[in-house]
Amino acid sequence: MESNGIKYAAGALILGASLIGVWAITTWEFHGAFPENEFTIEVCNCDKSVPTDEIESELGTLLRFIEKDDKSGAIDFLVPRVVSGKESLLIPQVGISWFSMQFAPVTYRMEYRYNDEAQFFKKVQGGSGTSLGGLSTSFLNSACDSSNSYDFTFFVERQLSSTVAANGTYNNVDSLRAKGLIPMVNSGLIDAGSRIRVEFGCRGSYYGCTDESACNFSSEAKVDDGTCSVLDECGVCGGGGIVPGTCDCSGRVPKTGYDCAGNCLDPTSLKCDADNDGVPDAFDVCPDTKAQVPGGNGCVFKVELRDGKGAFKFLGKKDNQEVRMTVKGASGKEIAIFETREDSIPVNEQESKKIQRMLGMNMADLKVEFEVFDEKDPEKVIWTAPKWVNVNMVCSSDGTCNFQQDTGVIELQE
Repeated sequence: MESNGIKYAAGALILGASLIGVWAITTWEFHGAFPENEFTIEVCNCDKSVPTDEIESELGTLLRFIEKDDKSGAIDFLVPRVVSGKESLLIPQVGISWFSMQFAPVTYRMEYRYNDEAQFFKKVQGGSGTSLGGLSTSFLNSACDSSNSYDFTFFVERQLSSTVAANGTYNNVDSLRAKGLIPMVNSGLIDAGSRIRVEFGCRGSYYGCTDESACNFSSEAKVDDGTCSVLDECGVCGGGGIVPGTCDCSGRVPKTGYDCAGNCLDPTSLKCDADNDGVPDAFDVCPDTKAQVPGGNGCVFKVELRDGKGAFKFLGKKDNQEVRMTVKGASGKEIAIFETREDSIPVNEQESKKIQRMLGMNMADLKVEFEVFDEKDPEKVIWTAPKWVNVNMVCSSDGTCNFQQDTGVIELQE
């Protein structure tokens, strides 16, 4: 029995040791160095207004290893150690990669590094206690000095409009990594043991507008950052000028239906009636003269008998509006009614003879009345002319007949 107890105890110890071993192999983190693969990136920050999450994102990008294009050599990737002040951090080896680095560094492979980074950032994003905490705090409060020597120095200036500027300056860490660090690793300029310095927001007035003709010219700037501007039409440097839909720099908006110059946008609308006579400007033959009533062509309604003889001329009516002429005798008795859409009566010799036949022997001392009808409602009278009196129908020897007014007065109202 005693022998069996010893066996059970030994088995339990072995099992426990095995479980601990499995746990260590799969989860243990090792923050040691990479003697053959490591290079150093020292960072410092002059911009104290950067949010913590943005800091951690930028530092996290710098922590990622760099794979070489040429894998024929002994080293096919480099691992950065990021340093700020007294704090330093590299992404640790986890589990099997820790085991490999601890006991057989030469067996540590690049796929292990991919796995290490994936687990590290998964924990960071999951908020499981892993973060860049100490490094972030040191970075935010770090001062930039030049007491140490570096192989290369880069600058990150977030205010730059382009991703890459002169003199090793970039506007974010992604562009620094993609267009600065990786190409230099592949060219051999950066290798294991290299010391790199990255300054964030430390160049201050080094970048700015160098065009003296620009409204935001900076006499302190040494390198143009692409921000040079001109005064807009409102006198604002780099402004957008008059806001679309407004008339001037004060923001004045035009009256509904009109542009800023007072021109009507829809001349077929009654909103566009410059002389306010009820006729839209698009159809107003006399846009500067107010007709006495709406419904015509925009000109003053008028009937003329020029020089007191000839044909009656109609002004103010539309081409498709009908005019009714009613002729009465001296006693006021209706003699004849003649209707036309032309702009005069009679319009030709044939029409004058027709009117003569309608009047018969009643050709002297006539009273003539005119009415203009709406083109859409033929029964609606839109204007009645003043009555003409003392009108005669006079025929010449060739048979042509025209109206004549003895008094020489064009219009006499009864």
